[in-house]
Amino acid sequence: AAELSQFGTHMAANHATAVYAYTEEKPTNLYGKLNHACRTPGGMSEKRLAVYRDYLFHLLQAASTLPNYRGRVYRGIDCKINPATYADGLTITWQQFSSTSRKQQQARKFLKESPPSGLSGSMFVIDVTTGKEIEALSQFPEEEEILLAPNTFFRVVGRVGDDQKRTVLADLSGYDMTS
Repeated sequence: AAELSQFGTHMAANHATAVYAYTEEKPTNLYGKLNHACRTPGGMSEKRLAVYRDYLFHLLQAASTLPNYRGRVYRGIDCKINPATYADGLTITWQQFSSTSRKQQQARKFLKESPPSGLSGSMFVIDVTTGKEIEALSQFPEEEEILLAPNTFFRVVGRVGDDQKRTVLADLSGYDMTS
């Protein structure tokens, strides 16, 4: 907690620990299991969500103590999105916590290598007003992570699927990267 104060972040130690644990990849893959439980209805996921209830409370409390981050963030995932789900003008909800980065290059690292064409997956470009900057609390501060809360709503404002259009864009702009 004392080290966080140097970065202008004032947070109870148990809340800082909850955020740090979320960013760890090993040995438990907590974020993966937690997020799967948040976004998957029924059965075992609901039982797992009950197990994570106390942890969720502390993680949400920790996030509520951080100031809102306003700006552009990027999220790369290694799977193709359903175009109908992300059609222009639709409002979508991400039920789980969502990790994003202020740096496009960091988000690209989460796409899948797909030789010989390069990368495949989906890249989201998101203008946020309520993200939480957790860089000072992260196991991977170089990711410059902005955490989005569960049940965050987004309006789809554009999608680029054409390879020729993609190549002329200086900035990836929320489009499907699969060929």
